[in-house]
Amino acid sequence: MPIMRKLRILIAEVVGLGLLIAWLMWKYPDLIDDIIPWVALLIAWHLTWEFVLDTKWCRHWAIAIRKQVNKVWLWVIVFLIGGMVSVLYWAGINKSLMGLASLAAERTATKPPEQGGSSVVRSFRFARPFNAIVSLRMLIAPFSGGS
Repeated sequence: MPIMRKLRILIAEVVGLGLLIAWLMWKYPDLIDDIIPWVALLIAWHLTWEFVLDTKWCRHWAIAIRKQVNKVWLWVIVFLIGGMVSVLYWAGINKSLMGLASLAAERTATKPPEQGGSSVVRSFRFARPFNAIVSLRMLIAPFSGGS
């Protein structure tokens, strides 16, 4: 892998995404629950691009199809395949987050309340486009030292 590509990956994908999420948590802490699935979708698509679509096999396959199919229909095919993959990723992310929410709810129900303070585990919030998402505040609260 060329050195400039490694540098781009480090800056844009590791540092950049980390800074974006940190800024969103600082600027809009109430929206974090709504943003988590979008970040997961972004990461899933990035991994798909890096490890599936950016391979020699996939490039050769795309060139062969481009020679056989009209360019207008090719755009429609790419749009439909990309949409189906996005829907599958979205369903998997939603199912995973609902599983985490139910697991956290079970642990909260069996955990005795803490002595001398409020419970660290906050109530779950329901995001608009998703069924249930674990509140990120539950994960941050032990480290914040505050409410």
